Amino acid sequence: EDNVAKPIKEIPFLTIGDIEKLYNVSNLKQIRINKKSENEDLIYGNNAKIIVLIMYTGLRISEALGLKWSDIDFANRQLHVKRNLSRVKNRTGEGTSTIMVETTLKRESSKRTIPLANRAMEALEYLKEHTNYKSKNDYVCSTSKGTLATARNITRTLQSMLIRGECEVEQCGLHSLRHSFGSYLLSKNVEISVISRLLGHKDITVTYKIYIHVLKQSQIDAIKVFDIDINSIDDDCNDN
Repeated sequence: EDNVAKPIKEIPFLTIGDIEKLYNVSNLKQIRINKKSENEDLIYGNNAKIIVLIMYTGLRISEALGLKWSDIDFANRQLHVKRNLSRVKNRTGEGTSTIMVETTLKRESSKRTIPLANRAMEALEYLKEHTNYKSKNDYVCSTSKGTLATARNITRTLQSMLIRGECEVEQCGLHSLRHSFGSYLLSKNVEISVISRLLGHKDITVTYKIYIHVLKQSQIDAIKVFDIDINSIDDDCNDN
């Protein structure tokens, strides 16, 4: 049996409509008033821009958290994926505390360069201005106070944004943003081998398994071309 016939697992994919809604929600502002001044801040702050960054680059959350400013090439509009940053149990202490640990990428295919779309550039520029940036060794995905962003808090922000944006997908994880990136590219006829490299899959078989639903729909749409052509011929014949 063909080993690409079944998807790896069911993952909610955002439509381009939902992606657009999330982007719009990420830019919503609120007025903050203190004794000295009145400022307009994004409702969802830096987390919203991290979500936009993942949505338009297809990064894994561990890869996004591992990004440092030295990995961002603004001049050439690209970022370099070089490491992961993940929360793990603290084996050196007592209790159930956790710590953030930087690790190298598991596979050579995960090490890659991703071109940046306009909205990904916009998100990075915002984060650079709002993360207490001090050096190129600082992490990109940080809070306005300079502390590390966390997957848990970013996920909570995503859930709130999905509801506020009245998205078709009412609940999903950060991994859905990554796969929605790939799904959209595939629906626009981008070569699956190119998508596989952008996502850092170990081989193209993994990509086929994840996006088999898009491929099936593409096949259905392709066959519909015959119906369109036949109808056109029938209309021409009737005119004559």
